[in-house]
Amino acid sequence: MSEYRDRNFTINGYDVVIEHEAAHNFGAYSLQMPGCVAAGSTLDEVMLNMSEVITLYIEGLIEDGLPIPSPATPSTLSESLTY
Repeated sequence: MSEYRDRNFTINGYDVVIEHEAAHNFGAYSLQMPGCVAAGSTLDEVMLNMSEVITLYIEGLIEDGLPIPSPATPSTLSESLTY
């Protein structure tokens, strides 16, 4: 297994920080969406969970008539993935 280092990703167009919290756990949070967090036992799981959290967050903003944060710009991204 390769060593994991904390990294920034883009999920659904938004900046996300994924951290390796313990031997087998990962945590993620969004830089543009305060309160959007997810966890998972693998990198793939936390990325999928975060994608779902971002989708639900945006749906909630739409329902409440609140502005949706702008997606990340290419110059701010270290890796770009779609989940």
